[in-house]
Amino acid sequence: MANTFTYGAANLSNTARTLLYTVPHTAPSSTDTTAIVHSCTVANTHGTDSVNVTIEVYDTSATTYYPVVSTVPVPADSTLVLDGVKVNMEAQDTLHATSDNASGNLTVFASILRIDP
Repeated sequence: MANTFTYGAANLSNTARTLLYTVPHTAPSSTDTTAIVHSCTVANTHGTDSVNVTIEVYDTSATTYYPVVSTVPVPADSTLVLDGVKVNMEAQDTLHATSDNASGNLTVFASILRIDP
């Protein structure tokens, strides 16, 4: 079993749900890769306005998006650090971020521990 620190990141440029990270699938292995999101850092690059962020996990086995944080305000020119919530993800699950600003104006960085069988 190998553990690898990795990350997922994106500059959000609109209000579309944006992919940050996908847990790899190691088929045809009988045990799959998993991942733990250790923290997320969200930077608001807008000089004057607060921007709301939503971070979600898509569970492929349940075909459902689950919010980790929902419409949380990030003040102008500041950073939100989410380090108290650990998220366990299974193979092919995905991590997404969404801005409520038409121009996005957010940069999101997630620190992740990938656990390979």
